[in-house]
Amino acid sequence: MRNSSDLKRVANFLNYGWIHGRKALKNDPGMEQLREQLKEDLRPVLRSKVPEDALGTIYQKSVTINPIEVTQNGELVGVLSLNEERMKPGLTRLEFVVNGQPYGQLTVDYKRSPLDEYRVALYRAVWRAIFDRTIGKLRQCGWCEQYFLNKVPRQAYCRSQCKTKAKHEQGKKRVQNWRKNQKKKQAEEQREG
Repeated sequence: MRNSSDLKRVANFLNYGWIHGRKALKNDPGMEQLREQLKEDLRPVLRSKVPEDALGTIYQKSVTINPIEVTQNGELVGVLSLNEERMKPGLTRLEFVVNGQPYGQLTVDYKRSPLDEYRVALYRAVWRAIFDRTIGKLRQCGWCEQYFLNKVPRQAYCRSQCKTKAKHEQGKKRVQNWRKNQKKKQAEEQREG
């Protein structure tokens, strides 16, 4: 898969919740949570030229399995975080060692959910785009806040309508500021005169 098509999928997911041209897991409440988390993780990446601080977060989320709760006799004793690169789907026996002492075994029947599949694919696409230096193509519109792939450098708006609306709003604000300054000048002149 080409990276620009991966980024296009990321933008469609962020904007509409679409993956492969259709609404992804409509009834899964975790999908909206995934969208919001990805948006939050992307903000620092898109704001900086070298998103070093965000690299760890993006990488971790591309390879980490959602935490597994560990119970003993029905009581929660901890949470286990596993790395996807080291786990194969299917039945796996894990040996717990605490301070060098064997603690016990845990059998995990690991199956990635569709939500996990989407999470991994999206974060990996972002991770690859960072290292391919194509992440700069993914932008957030300055007017409607939709995500898009820029066609020219420094493109700030997704469509010409958004650019027109933003320029119109900027013009209105300039006129309002000018009028406010004129009123201040008139008030000062009346006080002095």
